Amino acid sequence: MFLVFYGAWRYGVRDPKPLREVHLFLTGRYLVTIHRDPLPPLDQQRAELEGRALPSEQFLLYRVLDALVDSFFPILGDMDDEIDDLEAAVLANPTDHQLERLFALKRELVAMRKS
Repeated sequence: MFLVFYGAWRYGVRDPKPLREVHLFLTGRYLVTIHRDPLPPLDQQRAELEGRALPSEQFLLYRVLDALVDSFFPILGDMDDEIDDLEAAVLANPTDHQLERLFALKRELVAMRKS
């Protein structure tokens, strides 16, 4: 089976594209993941499971997909905080830069929602 899934990771505070595409090949005996950029949540799963006897391939797939889904939460939390800060700043003294950032955040949220 071939799956395409997404995780999220920022390599810097202003990394403009946090979505990371991951291709997963499930063979019946192995799970192979392919992704262009390093994904620390997958590295963490590998470290936690390395050397352990796993109950099934499905268990491993669950752990990988769960880690990828969970990788969205810190970024969404940061975006929520930034939106709160921008809302307060826009109400006090709006600038073009703040409005541009709000629109950029909206685009990022739309992309994450689609994923």
